[in-house]
Amino acid sequence: MGGRLVVAAAVFGIAVGLFSGAYPVLAQTYGVSSYPYSQDRTLPAATEFDSYEITATVGRQIRYSVRATDGGCILVLLILGHNANENSLYLIAYSQETCVESFSRTYRVPTGGGPEFSIVVTSELQGTVQYHVEIDVGEPRSLGPAAAGIGVLVLAVVGAIVAGVVYSIKRRKARTPPAVPYPPPYMTYPPPPPPLPHPAAPGPPPATPPESGPPPG
Repeated sequence: MGGRLVVAAAVFGIAVGLFSGAYPVLAQTYGVSSYPYSQDRTLPAATEFDSYEITATVGRQIRYSVRATDGGCILVLLILGHNANENSLYLIAYSQETCVESFSRTYRVPTGGGPEFSIVVTSELQGTVQYHVEIDVGEPRSLGPAAAGIGVLVLAVVGAIVAGVVYSIKRRKARTPPAVPYPPPYMTYPPPPPPLPHPAAPGPPPATPPESGPPPG
């Protein structure tokens, strides 16, 4: 279905006790059949949530935007199916689970999805909340001729930059002299000088000549 699914009661129970089953849920449901749809609404304090039921077949895009006005805040959930209740599931990636001033998303219905969806709007505030909602269902939007031309130009520039970088790296590598291989690990670099010859061992002292004197008589 695209995006993760969770039970809607989890978030609603934390925010305003919605779908808790402890008391009847007060909701206002609007069926949306023509697009684009745009309305300014008021969520009364006694109403837990507003639900906008739409139909979108496989391949169609659901574009929706909700903006709180007059200093309020809203939560927005994209529900699978109509008649939102305690068993409803919503898409996390296309929902806003905390109270914010505005939220917008675009969801394309995948194979096997739809055709019924609901956009639920509620709030954590206890009083009345005013908001503006816009919903559109149509074909996926494609780039116009001008945008497509800009995209091609950007791709060409990026390609040229990448090609230039690669060429520069190749030239730098070509200018780099080949590395001198290191000598074997058992040798030092540079090799040590040959050892000096070992000195000869000293010989016996020379003989002492006899002292001179008168010839023997």
